[in-house]
Amino acid sequence: MKIFLHVFIILFLLILKPLIAIDPINYNQLQEVGLLGYGLSPIAVKGVNLYEIKDTNKVVAVKELYKERNWKNEVRGLYNIGKAPYTVGLIAVIEGKVASESQQERNAPVWLLMEPYLGGTLGDAVGHFTGRKFESDYESVLVIDYKNLPSLKNIDVVKFYIANLGLILDYIHNEAKWVWRDVKPANILLDSKTGYLVGVDFGISEKLSEASDPKKLIIEDWQQLGKRVLREGFRINKEMADFNEHPNDLKDLVDQLSAGQIVSLDDLKKHSFFNKFDWESMKNRTLIAPYLPPCRLIQCGNFEPYRKSNDEKVYFSDEYKEIVKAL
Repeated sequence: MKIFLHVFIILFLLILKPLIAIDPINYNQLQEVGLLGYGLSPIAVKGVNLYEIKDTNKVVAVKELYKERNWKNEVRGLYNIGKAPYTVGLIAVIEGKVASESQQERNAPVWLLMEPYLGGTLGDAVGHFTGRKFESDYESVLVIDYKNLPSLKNIDVVKFYIANLGLILDYIHNEAKWVWRDVKPANILLDSKTGYLVGVDFGISEKLSEASDPKKLIIEDWQQLGKRVLREGFRINKEMADFNEHPNDLKDLVDQLSAGQIVSLDDLKKHSFFNKFDWESMKNRTLIAPYLPPCRLIQCGNFEPYRKSNDEKVYFSDEYKEIVKAL
């Protein structure tokens, strides 16, 4: 009987092992490789760093949050929305390393381990094509001659990125049943291996079934695609000196998105700007991306980004297991 039990346990562990690839994990198993991004609010977010899982060549992105912010909503959003190839996947939630012994418990960081995408942001891609990046919503305040900054004029590039984002929004709204609520270039990453876009940062996301007006929130996501990505990120707006150089159907697309007249992927596909566009290849990811970004960190050529398997479960360290039921 004991022999049978031992054999059963060994077989069980062999089967279970692929499902717990990095379970359990804590910060002692992580070695910092480099910085991926800063938090806009030092009170809420410490930053996003790239860490190697020791004794492997795998790297993960680690977002460090302070406990005093509403970090649980971000975990909840990532847990429910994160899915390749549309959005960044959540790998684990662990207790982060406290910066000093004097640091208060309420400020102790929470570490969100996520799939890393090392091709920079959509703002970096815009910079590649225009010669200048759009790094924040406040650039117009910082740049004196904002109106004369170059806009993104390559129509094929605009089509690819807007179609890619349309598929991401369609997944979030119709498959995940959530709303993003923070669609902007800084929250859109590039996969350095494919050039395709990936959504990230769901700190203010909301579950549709819990929203007081879900239809309104869906419309606002699509409006942000027009206002914050096309008008501000790609600089296709009437304030820009080169606005009249854009084709009329693109200007009309920007106006319709911004006004909330395009509110679904079907609406987007029907617009004249996308006439003869190969949506099937876009969905199957066989359409070649217009830009294959370099890896943001010199060392990352030595590492392999961690990617979750379809049946791999998100790991929660003991400190955070109580929130699982609320996800």
